Amino acid sequence: LTGVVLFDRYVLGINRVRGTLGHPNSLATYMAMMATVSFCFALHSRKWREGLLYLVPVAMGGVCVVMAISRGGLLALAFGLTNGLLLLLPRNFSVKNWVLVIIGVIGGMAILAKAANTLMARFVGEQDVKSDMEYRSLYNTQAKLMAREHFFGVGLGNFSAWSFEKYAAELDEDFPPGTPPHNIWFLILGETGYLGVFSFFLIWARFYSLTFPLLLKGKNSLMLTGVIAGTCATLAGQVQNMLQLGFRQSPLYFLNHICLGMAVAGWYYLKPSRTALSRKP
Repeated sequence: LTGVVLFDRYVLGINRVRGTLGHPNSLATYMAMMATVSFCFALHSRKWREGLLYLVPVAMGGVCVVMAISRGGLLALAFGLTNGLLLLLPRNFSVKNWVLVIIGVIGGMAILAKAANTLMARFVGEQDVKSDMEYRSLYNTQAKLMAREHFFGVGLGNFSAWSFEKYAAELDEDFPPGTPPHNIWFLILGETGYLGVFSFFLIWARFYSLTFPLLLKGKNSLMLTGVIAGTCATLAGQVQNMLQLGFRQSPLYFLNHICLGMAVAGWYYLKPSRTALSRKP
């Protein structure tokens, strides 16, 4: 995927690359989550060679996020890596890890410096953040109108159709219809109603209620690293869930569930009742 991104940028001359995914923001989210997982295992590794090997995908992810020129992607990457660092560095305090962190910081600063003109042109010159967020809020308002008038929403996949049919014109006659909210929560609200968005909340609440207690109290192990990696990756994804609807796209949907499965499997292995059972003769 990184090879495709580099080819698109430097051979084809595409400014905002998307790789093999549908949108640059989807690429940025995918790579931010993958980089977070790899970074966690880089900190857990005991050998220099393994640590450096795990650091390569982190660098690849960072390059792809920068070339996607995604504000949310950069924030998601920083959030995921920071959480992994805070949770795993104290558990794996070593010279190797400090060197890896320093290498990562220097490499990240070099990439950002190289892309500074492109990033500034996109984030400052081309778009005003305040006006962009205000405009996006109009899509969210359509979702609120749908949920207010339809208890179970307008149906999965039907947001754009109902936007064309009714709600865009109700909001503003000049407002372009059809674009879904740039927020997975509001999209689910419009399509499934308040009951649907509450159910979606319960899924995440249940997941984090299992993994969060282990993040601070769990004893260092490979299984715990898997729990932390999966949890931090989904937290990085949550940043983009507030800014995009990439969760619905197949690559991100499957990646989220792989991270969920990895973390829950680690939780099951580490939970006290399971550990006590495994010790019985």
